[in-house]
Amino acid sequence: TGIAVSCFSLMSTYSYGIGLSTFRIYLDNEHRTKNFIVYNKDEYTQHCTQFLRHYKIDTLGQLTALPEDALPDIAANPWVRFSPRHFSLSPGTSQSVKFQLKRRAKTQAAEYRAHLSLECNFDQDEIQQNSQVQYGLQPTLRHNIPIIVRTGKLEASIQFEHLNVSDDSLSVDIKRSGERSVSGRLELIDSRSNKVVSKQQHVNIYQEMEFKNVKLSTNGIDQAYLILKFSEKDELAEPVVVEQKLG
Repeated sequence: TGIAVSCFSLMSTYSYGIGLSTFRIYLDNEHRTKNFIVYNKDEYTQHCTQFLRHYKIDTLGQLTALPEDALPDIAANPWVRFSPRHFSLSPGTSQSVKFQLKRRAKTQAAEYRAHLSLECNFDQDEIQQNSQVQYGLQPTLRHNIPIIVRTGKLEASIQFEHLNVSDDSLSVDIKRSGERSVSGRLELIDSRSNKVVSKQQHVNIYQEMEFKNVKLSTNGIDQAYLILKFSEKDELAEPVVVEQKLG
């Protein structure tokens, strides 16, 4: 059970922007609190605000933003609290953000979702004082962080389908089944040395998705020596781990 996190940001050509200490926040009945760090890698002060948003996810994993007042049945809003919601970061400083799973009586095992939208803007006074920066072109730095909340024990499994190796590239469909989404790491491993040949670090397969297609480089290694391995996040009580030899 947990909360999955991944981040997307927009940065200016002169900006290093906002960074996060992790791509995933995990909460369940055994791990009810978690902090992550937001840090300012830019040379200007950032003023940040956080709020929850919701997206519709189709069978291919494409996200479509819902109206701000739309709360789907699976909305995680009633289950999580976080603070602070507003903060400022001077250059080189950081801010700890705390997530907490709310206690609710008589809950059934289920998965809920939302997105934490973290938006940061440069301090306008600092920008105007810098003659090297053209005023009016400063972007909003935005991180959209998917949140998954699970209450109780939920089962899930995956299997590899339609494996195809061609031109030093492996294509595979990862099919998910069960009561929850799956998030983990996909690796190609050389069976002779046990070294990772290539990997995709964050593979998310939501409940709405029938499968996810992933491509990895074989780096010219014969498929007879390759092992494909999917490993769910270590903090899960019963993580999904699947291995398959390609040879």
